[in-house]
Amino acid sequence: MLLLRNGDEASSVVAAANQSLADYQKIRCWLTWPDEDFPRTPTQKPKMETIRRTAEQQLGQGSSARAIAVAAEPPSSLAELIAGVAGHKVQLKPGAHLENDLSLSSLERVELMAAVENRYQVDLSERDFSQVNTVADLENLLKKAAPEREQLDYPYARWAQRWPITWLRVLAFHLVTLPYIIVMARPKVIGRERLRGFAGPALIVSNHISQIDIGFLMAALPMRLRNHLAVAMQGELLRSMRHPPKEMFFLRRWREQVRYALIATFFNVFSLPQRAKYRESFRFAGEMADKGYNVVIFPEGKRTETGEMSSFRSGIGLLATQLNLPVIPMRIDGLFPFKIAKKHYVPPGAVQVRIGDPVRFEPDDDPEEIAKELQKNVATLS
Repeated sequence: MLLLRNGDEASSVVAAANQSLADYQKIRCWLTWPDEDFPRTPTQKPKMETIRRTAEQQLGQGSSARAIAVAAEPPSSLAELIAGVAGHKVQLKPGAHLENDLSLSSLERVELMAAVENRYQVDLSERDFSQVNTVADLENLLKKAAPEREQLDYPYARWAQRWPITWLRVLAFHLVTLPYIIVMARPKVIGRERLRGFAGPALIVSNHISQIDIGFLMAALPMRLRNHLAVAMQGELLRSMRHPPKEMFFLRRWREQVRYALIATFFNVFSLPQRAKYRESFRFAGEMADKGYNVVIFPEGKRTETGEMSSFRSGIGLLATQLNLPVIPMRIDGLFPFKIAKKHYVPPGAVQVRIGDPVRFEPDDDPEEIAKELQKNVATLS
């Protein structure tokens, strides 16, 4: 969908853009938007669903803004697709390893998947693509790929943002979670003044120590932010609770399903898978941000086992560029020794929660560099 301004011609705009695009990125058909600007969300992202419906209406009516086909070009080979993503020529052999031999980073694998889907008009399973290691694996995946979209199997509880669930969540925090944190730990909050006047939404990142980390973060944040949180949680774990194995004893299955419902209700969690379907997770995070929620991510991907902070995964950089929100770094200190000792009571002030200044990144910033900078920001909070 093209947004034309200053009297530009669609064909000339497309031709100019295609000159600087890789083959798999080139525009081959388009529509023109009838208004001066796209409808936008509160975070200034185009409302894709509204745009899609308008495009379908234009195509159905056969209007002058119908799709315009670009001259067909010879299809790119798989080698050309990989070379375009990698930025250098590649010797394509079936046994060539995507990372070791072709030097594709984790982010370039994401770009390659999008390029293959676009070129071959297939919708690849992210789970299956995560298992692709060699060129032969990729070729075999393409042979069995079907255009139908894989059924969503990670839970995203949209009902948790509706009334009266939202009121129940706020009530439960002030009646249960906050009193528990105050009585059992009473953490010292450092840097809350840095959020003075900040209304959100924001992307909140923190180190990960225990399963009650979110309670400490909520207690440290100002009320206007903590009452509107959407918390990322390991997708595989949420799925196992939402859809326990059928062979499990029925009482245990019910217990797991109730456990999922309570976590989703009181903490507004959503799935962030470790290896597959991350794009759906990112879309859901954007949906939450557009509704005014502050998205909480633990970029290490797991709880610390040594007390030291692990490297931030590069996906947090990719998410930061896609959401285009200010990022609030936070860090929990002093909790790990009490976790190891399995103590439920912590002396007042022994645990500190530090809050940093919100930072912004440009959409074209390198995601891996963003992840490194955020890790440094969290590690150096004072």
